[in-house]
Amino acid sequence: MKFISGVEELIRKKGMEKGMEKGMEKGMLTEAREMVAEALAVKFSSVPEKILSRLFSIEDRSLLKQLLKKVILSDTIEQFDSEFQLT
Repeated sequence: MKFISGVEELIRKKGMEKGMEKGMEKGMLTEAREMVAEALAVKFSSVPEKILSRLFSIEDRSLLKQLLKKVILSDTIEQFDSEFQLT
């Protein structure tokens, strides 16, 4: 049986916590992207691949939140795309 010192255990726990935090952040980012994509699909029926490609490359949840609002406020997919390009 291997002996783990208190310091090693603390380091291991901190590493696990950081890993879990990163995993949760990644999951929330993925969910935010999917929510914007779904809102686009529901509102405009079809979404051009170029928009989805740009959408799924975004790494900032606050930007995705802004984009969700733009989906709601846009009357056409073209209007959304135009505003999306400005962000």
